[in-house]
Amino acid sequence: MRFSLFFLIFAICILLSACKKSSSDDSCELSMSTLSGDYQMISVISKGSNGEVINQFDTADECVKDNMWTFAPNGYLYVKDIGIQCDGFDINVESWSLSGNDLHFSSGGGGVVKITSFNCNQFSYEGSDSYNGVTYVTTVTFKRY
Repeated sequence: MRFSLFFLIFAICILLSACKKSSSDDSCELSMSTLSGDYQMISVISKGSNGEVINQFDTADECVKDNMWTFAPNGYLYVKDIGIQCDGFDINVESWSLSGNDLHFSSGGGGVVKITSFNCNQFSYEGSDSYNGVTYVTTVTFKRY
C-alpha cells in the first residue's frame, strides 16, 4: 500500500513538472501577444564604429529611468511617467507591430529595430544610427514589471 501511494505521488509530480515545462517553452516564442505587457527600461548601451562605448542609461535623467512602457496587444505603445515626474511629460502614445524579429515603431516617421533576445521576462533590441560620420549600434534592454 505504501509503495502504491509513493508511486502515485511520484507519477503526479512527474506529470505536473512535464506539463509546466512544455507550457513555459511554448509561451516564450516571440509574438505580439507574448511581447505585450508592462516593462521598465534597464539598459541603453551605444557602441560606435570608432570603438566608443556610451552607457546612455546611466547618464539619463532619473525621471526617464522609471517610466513604464506598456506594449498593448492592440498595437499601441504607452510610455507613462510613473515615478519621478519629468517636466512636461506624463504619457506618450504611439503604435508598434512585430514582423519576425523586427519591431516597428510609429514615432518619428516610423522606425524599425531588431529584437536580439527575448525570454518572456526581458527583451533587448538593437538599432543603428550615424552621427558625425560614426555609426552607433544601440542596444536597449527592458524587463517586465
